[in-house]
Amino acid sequence: MASRAQTINVTCPSCKQPFVTDIHQIIDVGEEPALKWKLLSGQLNVATCSHCGMAGILGMPFAYHDPDKELLYVFVPGESGLMADDQQKLIGALTQDVMNSLPAEKRKAYLFSPQTFILLDSLINAILKADGITQEMIEAQQKRSKLVNELLQAKDDDEKLKELVESHSHEIDYEFFQTLTAMAGAAAEEENQELATALIGLRARLLKLQSPAAPPDAQPQIDPVDGTMTREELLQQLRDTEDDGQFEYLVAVGRPIIDYAFYVHIANLIEAAEKESRQDEAKSLTALRDRVLDLTARLDKEVQESLNEANELLVQFVQADDPAAAIREQIDRLSDMFFYVLTANIEHLSKEEGEEKANMVARLQEIARLAGDALEERMPAPLKLVNRLLRTEQADAQAELLDREASHVNQEMIDIIDALIAQFEPADRTPMVEQLTAIREMVVARISDAPANADEQG
Repeated sequence: MASRAQTINVTCPSCKQPFVTDIHQIIDVGEEPALKWKLLSGQLNVATCSHCGMAGILGMPFAYHDPDKELLYVFVPGESGLMADDQQKLIGALTQDVMNSLPAEKRKAYLFSPQTFILLDSLINAILKADGITQEMIEAQQKRSKLVNELLQAKDDDEKLKELVESHSHEIDYEFFQTLTAMAGAAAEEENQELATALIGLRARLLKLQSPAAPPDAQPQIDPVDGTMTREELLQQLRDTEDDGQFEYLVAVGRPIIDYAFYVHIANLIEAAEKESRQDEAKSLTALRDRVLDLTARLDKEVQESLNEANELLVQFVQADDPAAAIREQIDRLSDMFFYVLTANIEHLSKEEGEEKANMVARLQEIARLAGDALEERMPAPLKLVNRLLRTEQADAQAELLDREASHVNQEMIDIIDALIAQFEPADRTPMVEQLTAIREMVVARISDAPANADEQG
């Protein structure tokens, strides 16, 4: 087989001890598709020293062959130090190995003019572009994969891991955890249980240090990490729906898993359909892919514009001499995104030390209180009462408040609480849900007792 592994001797650059490792010089994804993901995720030709545990990618030349796309790429790293003639001999030898592994009827013209790369990133970009992946998606995924590997190297050093998490906190987001889980899944599929276990362990530790911020919309989030929906299931739902509104909703809530792996999956289905002469299906999938690309671009732009507006508004309030008056003037612009940005800034600055940071946190907390009060003034009386109950921690004080506001303790209040619970449950806001549930029980108890009390008084 063309993609067979070869065993070579390596000297560890750290401890200088010799050890053996397996490498691939021919990657034929027609024979072993898993090698493609291994290459894209930075796990191909990685050697781990059996003496000191140091790991790193070996700068070894190799040929990448995709017969379905008629691609033949040869990677000759610049650090190999080979002269031009030696490079040509090596390229010729690798090309000949690929051709020799194929039956005569599959030896096509593209095999005689392989494209050569001296940078691994350039090779990976070419592979992904052939899959219909945009440059922006490529760059974002490469950054995530690189960060995963950096964190993996530091997983046994608590201090170093914490420093890395703090310095890359803005990058360790929802999509980062998707990438991490996908890499663990790929490792498990390749029966590399050691790597899969290490990646899952890293994910668990990262979740303790920093939870991924979900997108700030109020819709239920699709989280493939927790097994709610996979990319394949999302794609199937998109293919099944004929309603434009439902299609947009699925794209919006599924945005965290609409990444380069999602588009690779579509590309593979398109290839399979074309290979089996199912042209209508291939055209349908291509149109769906283009539609999703256009829609996510629009949604991302809208979110970014909303985020920019929220940031500008927050700066305006921070700089205002009278923030309460500024908030009242701009109250119609206090969106969910504004409070998301406000909360994120408070949480971020609270982790930093220094008097200036502490003063800014106090300023932001005051803005949060003033904004909450301003919105509360506009709320219906039952919703205003729920907010006051949430700010009242002691059960006895909550009971007294309910007794004082008995005229608003009714079915409308229960409906409002149920709506809030339905909003916060999918976002994993467990403490808030528990508070609301406890308040609901108190309200229900008072409504149930009301007829009996009225009869007694009559």
